[in-house]
Amino acid sequence: MAAPPPALRAPPGFVEPTFGRRLGGALVDLAVLFVPVVLLRATVAGGLGATAALVVVAAYHVVLTARDGRTLGKAAVGTRVVDLESGAVPSPGQALRRWLTVIAGSLVAAIAPALDLVGAIYGVVVLVPILSGPLHRGLHDRVASTVVTAAS
Repeated sequence: MAAPPPALRAPPGFVEPTFGRRLGGALVDLAVLFVPVVLLRATVAGGLGATAALVVVAAYHVVLTARDGRTLGKAAVGTRVVDLESGAVPSPGQALRRWLTVIAGSLVAAIAPALDLVGAIYGVVVLVPILSGPLHRGLHDRVASTVVTAAS
């Protein structure tokens, strides 16, 4: 019989954030990005507007997460993303993997609108694990070896 997997250990300084904090941070991020995305989509012709908006959203999430471990939304609610092992700010690669995992379902739906339902189901698969332990890590955190902690 195979040995059970080792227990997942929290990184140094980990403080479990509430679901409300995590949701609040995501809503602040949506509010911050809403105007630039709408303006780009409305003022830049064709698919270039959508592409420019996607680049802005990617830069916002990846650069801020890799630089500070937090977006403006996470800063507003007092949470941050850290490397699972060390508790340090995630590397740029981790930040990119984390964001790509979240956005993948939306990209599939954008490329093939007939797959909207697949994109919605994917979003649920990515985010529902946040509701349970250990460490309330969504698929995006598991792929990137990160965890969200309350800022200390």
